[in-house]
Amino acid sequence: MNAKNRTIKQNARQKLLGGYSEHCAYAILLGGLEVLSGWIMGLFIPGAGMQSFIFGLIVSAVLQVLLFVFYAGAALHFLKTLRGEPSPLTDFIEPLRRSADRYLVVGLIEVAVGYVLMIPIYAACVLPDRVTRGALIFSAVWLIAGGIAYIVFLANFALSIFILLDDPAVSPLAAMKMSAEKMRGKKGSFVLLVLSFIGYGLLVIFTFGLGLIWVLPYFLASVAGFYEDAK
Repeated sequence: MNAKNRTIKQNARQKLLGGYSEHCAYAILLGGLEVLSGWIMGLFIPGAGMQSFIFGLIVSAVLQVLLFVFYAGAALHFLKTLRGEPSPLTDFIEPLRRSADRYLVVGLIEVAVGYVLMIPIYAACVLPDRVTRGALIFSAVWLIAGGIAYIVFLANFALSIFILLDDPAVSPLAAMKMSAEKMRGKKGSFVLLVLSFIGYGLLVIFTFGLGLIWVLPYFLASVAGFYEDAK
């Protein structure tokens, strides 16, 4: 991790001090919605088979896109926190009040690209009896290559949500274009920032998800700090 990222994370930690009850509330709300979406998805997947698998993917994609609006609400809270501005819990639903479709469009594009890149993997999952060994090897290689491609894609547009929050007049596509411009020469640094939270991810796993209450605010505040620096 480079010196600039260390400074961003240190500043995020300092800004989070003193208001952690609100920050944890955002983490609980986001985590609760994730659990709820998983439960709903389970209800709409009746069993194994091609149709059930495809239907499950569609339900999962729709829920991920809808959750993007609430991630925008959390991003707004932590952006305000970094700027020393008051941020009530109602900020969580603020994007719903101001053109939620703008955030849904960005979420739809990001989710769609991820699903398209993973088509070979889905095919291998749903047609195990018809896939040759060579096809499985190809799927494994594609999983790595597709994963890297998706990370690069997300890095390009990682600032889109903050641009939309800062300027209500900017369209979703314009925000993604502006994000790509701001991320020129910074994508590697952003990926390193995200990777620096891998250890915290293990903490979340070992604490059966409870660690997310502390890790998620730290992560989102750091990403917001990266946006502030990129500006």
